[in-house]
Amino acid sequence: QVLGDRPPTMADRAKLPFVEATISEVQRIRTIVPLSVVHSTAQDATLRGYTIPKGTWVFPMLYAVSADEKQWKQPADFNPERFFDASGDYVKRESLVPFSVGPRMCAGEMLAKMELFIFFTMMLQNFRFSKSSSDQKIDLDPILGVTWSPKPQNIQLTRR
Repeated sequence: QVLGDRPPTMADRAKLPFVEATISEVQRIRTIVPLSVVHSTAQDATLRGYTIPKGTWVFPMLYAVSADEKQWKQPADFNPERFFDASGDYVKRESLVPFSVGPRMCAGEMLAKMELFIFFTMMLQNFRFSKSSSDQKIDLDPILGVTWSPKPQNIQLTRR
């Protein structure tokens, strides 16, 4: 009962580490933007024995980082606990890159993170989520495109 009946604020973020970890895991397991902004090589480069000429377009595959078994133990499993250290503290993982990386990363990352925290926390605070029927199967595979969108689902929200 960190919040009680009052709406969440950003000051509550540190007091709700499991919410933070759950948001991080949602962003990891279902990347919204599968490819980052196109980059190009500034000079000739060699990567794992391959020559990449200057000016070559490079498309960073963010979804591949999210599914990399070297970065994430059992990457296909939804597991918010992967964002906690041995002491139970939330740890931001460098391999979580939903907003891309480097100088061309999303300029709105901080605002988006604040909005996600407030919205997600308010939804959890005010509603219980359940399937519309006990035999309903939730399809978590995305609709593929420039962005990956969730498929429509029938879920039931019950006010707390």
